[in-house]
Amino acid sequence: MTSDGGMKISLLGMFGWVLSAAVLAGAIGAWPTHRLAGAAGVHSMLTVGCVVVLAALLSGAVIRRHAARGPGRAAFAFILVSLPKAVVCLGASLGAKAMFSLPVRPVLAWLVIFYFVTLAAECAWLARALQKDAFRVALGDVRRDNPFTPEDTRPKTGREWSE
Repeated sequence: MTSDGGMKISLLGMFGWVLSAAVLAGAIGAWPTHRLAGAAGVHSMLTVGCVVVLAALLSGAVIRRHAARGPGRAAFAFILVSLPKAVVCLGASLGAKAMFSLPVRPVLAWLVIFYFVTLAAECAWLARALQKDAFRVALGDVRRDNPFTPEDTRPKTGREWSE
C-alpha cells in the first residue's frame, strides 16, 4: 500500500503467475499437438503462447498503473482490459499465422487455450493482491473508509482521515 491510498502490486509476480500457467498448459498440450498437427502445430503453439503471454504482460502493466489509485481501480481495469486483450491476441496471432505460414486450426485452438489459461492466472494474481490489500486495511495499516472509492473522488481536506 502506498501512502496515497494506492496498492503495491508486483508486475514481476504477475509475470510468474502467467508464465508458469502458460508453460504448464504448453507442456501438457505439446505431445497431443505434435501427434495431431505435427511440427507445424507445435510451432503454432509456441508462437501463440508468446503472443498471449506478451499481451497478458501488457494488460498487467495497465492494471498495475491503475492499482496506484486504489483497489477498485485495479479491479475495474482488469475487467476493462480483458476484451481489448482478446482482440489484440487474435489480431497478432493471425498476423503471425500469415507471416510464418502456420496452420489455422492449431493457431486458433491454442489461442483460446492460452488466452483463458493466462486470464485465469491474471485473475488469481489480482485476487491475491486485493486480498493482501484488504488484510492490510483490516489490520489498520491502511485507513480507507471505502476501499472501492477511487482516491481522486474523495473530498480534499488537507488532512488525513481520522476515526
